[in-house]
Amino acid sequence: MARIAILPTSKPLRIAVEKRGKRKQALNGKVIGELAARFDIIICGSTASDEFYEFLYNSLPLHQRAKFRLYGRSFFTNQPVDEAKGDVTDARTIGWMEILRENRISFETIRKAMGDDLLPRMEQFSWEKMADFIIDDRVTVLRDIHEIIH
Repeated sequence: MARIAILPTSKPLRIAVEKRGKRKQALNGKVIGELAARFDIIICGSTASDEFYEFLYNSLPLHQRAKFRLYGRSFFTNQPVDEAKGDVTDARTIGWMEILRENRISFETIRKAMGDDLLPRMEQFSWEKMADFIIDDRVTVLRDIHEIIH
C-alpha cells in the first residue's frame, strides 16, 4: 500500500536563511529528503508561485522527482469558482477536491460533524479542514515541519 503525504502549504519545504545580511527563503533539503524517505507519493499544492514549484521540482534529486506531485498558483486560479463568491478560498477548496480525485484519494464532500453547541450538523469540504474529510488510510496530511521531522 502506497504511503501518501499531502502538504496543503509549501511552507514546510522552505527555510529562512540569512545571506549577506538579508533574510531569504531556501529549500529545506532535510525536510524534502525525510518526506521522500517516508512516503511513496508527496502531493504539495498552494498558491505559491508556479516559478517556486518549478524551482522546487528542478532542485529535487532525480530519484525523488517521481514521488512529488506539485500544484502551484495557476492550478488553483484556473479552477471554476462560484461567481457569486469568487474568493480564493473557494478556488483552493475546488482545486484540492480535484487534486484528490486526480490522485485517486477517497474523500467525502459532506460529512456529519459536531457543532460548538454539541449538536450534529453537516459540514462541506474545505481545504483548511481537508484531513477531516479524507477517508483514505494511505494518506497523511502534513501542515508544518514538526509533523515531518521528529
